[in-house]
Amino acid sequence: NLRDAQTMACGTAEPCSGTPTGVAFSGAATYWLTRYLGVEGSYVKPKTMTASGGTGFTFDSSLSADIWTLSGVGAVPLGPVRLYGKGGVNYHQAVSETSQTMGGATQAFAYRTKGYGWIFGGGLEGWVSSRVAIFGEASVARIRGDAEGGGEALIDDRLRLLVAGIRIHIGG
Repeated sequence: NLRDAQTMACGTAEPCSGTPTGVAFSGAATYWLTRYLGVEGSYVKPKTMTASGGTGFTFDSSLSADIWTLSGVGAVPLGPVRLYGKGGVNYHQAVSETSQTMGGATQAFAYRTKGYGWIFGGGLEGWVSSRVAIFGEASVARIRGDAEGGGEALIDDRLRLLVAGIRIHIGG
């Protein structure tokens, strides 16, 4: 979930409602250099945030983002369980669009941002066989970037991730 996206889109407009980014698609690959140190690359695609509202005027806004991360991973193997922490950088590309109508006239605004930020988090994985694990992870990333092509638009938000899934061991 992007922490401030919907609040920023609504501003002080009353009423204002919408959907936060919520559920996301994510995929990752980790290469373990040793049992204790690894490198991970991932991709996160949050659901598009929407907001709409207004009195005396109406607006509809959306924010769609793509986020790539590169992290160092440190782990402590505890039998069939591995406790790990990670930290690194992320790169995002996002598109924000707003359509505003007042008195029959409509204006549309759109901007793209891109930029780098940090990410850190940790989790726990439990290996149910030599090739399959179940895991849970919590991470926080700063999503920060300026408008492509210049201008005053920017994004400065926090992406909060709670991830659960299955890991597949590939290789020897």
